[in-house]
Amino acid sequence: MTARRRFPGPGPQMLSGLGLRLLIATLIPALLLAACAPATRPRDNVAIEPRPAFRPVTEAEAARALEFAELEFMLAKGGEREAALSPLSGLISPAYRHVIPGAEFRASTSAVSADASFGQLYRWNLRPLRFEELRPGDLVFYTDGSGIVSGAGLFAGWKQPGREFRVLVAPRGEGEATYLVWDLREGAEGQRLVAVGRLMVGENPASL
Repeated sequence: MTARRRFPGPGPQMLSGLGLRLLIATLIPALLLAACAPATRPRDNVAIEPRPAFRPVTEAEAARALEFAELEFMLAKGGEREAALSPLSGLISPAYRHVIPGAEFRASTSAVSADASFGQLYRWNLRPLRFEELRPGDLVFYTDGSGIVSGAGLFAGWKQPGREFRVLVAPRGEGEATYLVWDLREGAEGQRLVAVGRLMVGENPASL
């Protein structure tokens, strides 16, 4: 019976050398990756406040905007006025910015402004309503045919429910505000109704 030949196992020195080679093979790629990684700048310790989302004005805010516009722009106060008519939106933005300091309006999909034209208010800042949902101070848009929207004013209540209502309107820039009586069947003074709804506003965080 032949004896099996026994081979010597790995000694302590062999195990030590093998472990060292594995350690080096593991560390080198990690050190190379760390050396190539871009340096990062620590974040400033400043809280970034998110800009408030746009929201529809409340019924109370709309009513106060109409009240202010009636008192401010229908009387011939001359230089005593607290606010001037806007060259873009007539009495709409001044009235609402009086009620909501810091109110902002969308001027496009990505821009906001302290003022906006009739067209921008119609396109970017309107929450459409049905006629029966209108409340004092809501917006009424109309056109004389020169564009999609040529003017806008504030809903000032029904004269004949479901048929005739009043709109407070003013020219852009200068002049006095007046009431326009709107007949849902016949229109008003060559104007055609485009849309009615509630104003959507944002608020500048600096004013909050």
